[in-house]
Amino acid sequence: MNRMLILTVLATAAVVLAASPWGFAATITLISSSGGVYDYGVTLGADENVFFSPNQTITLSGLSDVTGASIPPADFFGTCFIVGAINPSSVVYAQTLVENCGIMGVGVPRTVGTLVVDSSVLTLRDR
Repeated sequence: MNRMLILTVLATAAVVLAASPWGFAATITLISSSGGVYDYGVTLGADENVFFSPNQTITLSGLSDVTGASIPPADFFGTCFIVGAINPSSVVYAQTLVENCGIMGVGVPRTVGTLVVDSSVLTLRDR
């Protein structure tokens, strides 16, 4: 897999899923990019289950020139997360439900959800 870099952004973004009692890290994968809009998904192992409790967060850090962020409303993450904070180098997505929300393993590795980051950086380069 060719990992991409948004100019000076991290080549591999990772998020600590604090919802896990083991504090493991799942990989954030760049799904697509076009004109300064970068779509990321959470890549899970084959039988990995992840549950998010209320007020827990997903943080994307090491980004460059962030100008906005969003989550498509019909997306898995759109049903239980909002954009909690944005600054030029990071975005925090916060779980806002009063109950847990989760992703269940399906027997094969997969990438789920869409976390959208808007940036004034318009091009990618190889790591």
